[in-house]
Amino acid sequence: MRRVDVRSGLILGAATLPGAVIGALVSGALSRRLLDLVMGGLLLAVGLFLAVNPRARYALWPDTASIERSLTDSVGTAYRYRFNLLLAAASSLVLGFTASVLGIGGGVIQVPLLTTFFNFPAHIAVATSLFVLLITAGAGTLTHLLRGDYAHFAAITLALAAGAVVGGQFGALLSQRLSGHNLIRLLSVALAVVGLRLLLQP
Repeated sequence: MRRVDVRSGLILGAATLPGAVIGALVSGALSRRLLDLVMGGLLLAVGLFLAVNPRARYALWPDTASIERSLTDSVGTAYRYRFNLLLAAASSLVLGFTASVLGIGGGVIQVPLLTTFFNFPAHIAVATSLFVLLITAGAGTLTHLLRGDYAHFAAITLALAAGAVVGGQFGALLSQRLSGHNLIRLLSVALAVVGLRLLLQP
């Protein structure tokens, strides 16, 4: 669909790597319950905010050390936006750590960051966050593999991966039929669900 900002995604993905590796290494030493409560509350709050304000934009210093991107997708829709690459990379470092520690997809965090604070159009943010997730999840997964964390869960992990691949295709096709603010509304539901899950799980 040609909606991935590859140049930005490579930089943001590289920025997630140290955080993803550190998160995988320290995840066992941190209080899971405390992390779940803090992150669950944060995700629920962000989800509610986006549900009420799907078009919210608070660009962080877009005219300072910013870059401009122009993309045209496979159906001819043109996108042009400016954002602060340095701040976006810094946020990706924290994102990599958070996603690796909590074991959640970084997209539910990165998409609202990119759309709200870095001027990304919703469709570009969704596609680029998935591209970044390839890098983040790859680094975290490799670290967990080397630690032997999947030893007793290989079959379940592979089954979940197969389901995610199939579901991802349907999600990408569905996104073509949704406007940007409706994508953000769907994301707000996902954030709220993940937040509630973290808050309610024992």
